Amino acid sequence: MTLDWTLDLAARAATVRDFRTELGDLWRHYVDYEAPRVTAACHLPADTVPIRWYVRGQDKWGAIVLSEVAPQQFLTGDADQAAEDDILAHYEMPTNVGTGQPINWLRVPVADYSRVRGAAGGALVQRHLGWRPAAFQATVNLRKLALLAGVYYPERQAA
Repeated sequence: MTLDWTLDLAARAATVRDFRTELGDLWRHYVDYEAPRVTAACHLPADTVPIRWYVRGQDKWGAIVLSEVAPQQFLTGDADQAAEDDILAHYEMPTNVGTGQPINWLRVPVADYSRVRGAAGGALVQRHLGWRPAAFQATVNLRKLALLAGVYYPERQAA
């Protein structure tokens, strides 16, 4: 089992152009056009976007056999809240095969897109900036990430 992640609308930026487009150009498109829409729609602080989490399961040959929205209660902080469309609404709490105890969600590996071709999911951000979030991190400030990575970020006028 793996925790897949993506920044909201990053996948849309990755599909704007064909597969030969440089990661830097896709990043520019995302921070110039897609990210500001997400920030405004989600009522988040300037330059901040949500991180979307999914649970992916694979069989022994690597084929994806499960892809569901990750448990939302970890993002909201409400232990009693289970979203209607997350994995816990459809399946019982996963357990450790060896102990039979419920899994520790913080120990489920976060997907590593550093060697993935293309820019879908979190690959655009991880391959261009060298960053990936901690498990269930809810948001990220793109300006701070870009500054730390030394990549382009637009200067925005205060509203």
